[in-house]
Amino acid sequence: MTDKPASDDRIKPIVMPKWGLSMKEGKVTGWLAEEGTKIDVGKEILEVETDKIAGVVEAADAGILRRRIGEPDTVYPVKALLGVVADDSVSDAEIDSYVAGYVTPAADEEGEEAGAAHEFLDLPEGRIRYARRGSGAKNVVLIHGFGGDSDSWLFNIDELAKSRPVYALDLPGHGKSTKNLASGELGELARSLRLNRQVRRRRASFRSSAYRSTRAGYPVR
Repeated sequence: MTDKPASDDRIKPIVMPKWGLSMKEGKVTGWLAEEGTKIDVGKEILEVETDKIAGVVEAADAGILRRRIGEPDTVYPVKALLGVVADDSVSDAEIDSYVAGYVTPAADEEGEEAGAAHEFLDLPEGRIRYARRGSGAKNVVLIHGFGGDSDSWLFNIDELAKSRPVYALDLPGHGKSTKNLASGELGELARSLRLNRQVRRRRASFRSSAYRSTRAGYPVR
């Protein structure tokens, strides 16, 4: 029988988030709330960095931050316990028992959504990896900056996909797309955006517009 995390409905865990299918671990870079602080849903409570992005973890539950377990500059696997939220009716002994009994779920128990998977498309320039979310008539293509990849849009793509189909691609020379480039200059990358014509052959109607990563307002590395 597989171990499960400790269970007590009055105690809410703060865990290492999973920002994309490729994320296996993250590093705590700092806390933004002290133990004993009353927190509301959405409050920024700690900062996490991965090999691709740096972001902020927001509180999923309201209550009091009773324990800060994640240590700064320490790497933890996805779903590892980083902190504990509970109201003051929960005793310190109960918090200690919860922390001691917590078991980080195995990777295959995380319930990853199939819709988040990447796909590949073979173009004259080489193989291109992209993520596809949402449905509708008017499509949006998200184009990352130099040195990034489609995971640059982890904080944007799901929200945008609520009202339209969204495609986020790895430009040639980036991410999991082809590394077979003649120069890697902007003109060569721009030519790869003929992707829409290729996709049209596989799916009906793929009209594209682009969002610049510099306007996103989210951390991109």
